[in-house]
Amino acid sequence: MASVACGSKGGQIDIRLGSPNGRLLGRIQVKNTGDWQTWDTISCKVRFATGVHDLYLVFSGGNGELSNIDWWKCE
Repeated sequence: MASVACGSKGGQIDIRLGSPNGRLLGRIQVKNTGDWQTWDTISCKVRFATGVHDLYLVFSGGNGELSNIDWWKCE
């Protein structure tokens, strides 16, 4: 789950295990919220991983600014 804002076309946030190219655990689709400070809470299903790991948030979707992220949490 994440709180995001987007004043452009948007993009996606991949949640990856262990490295920026690690196993894909989930993907959040970010759409235009109308402004860079208009926040929307979005979520995705996340595959289960046991133990303690580094998680990487990988932003993609084009050139320039993709999104603002206020907070992120895994439930």
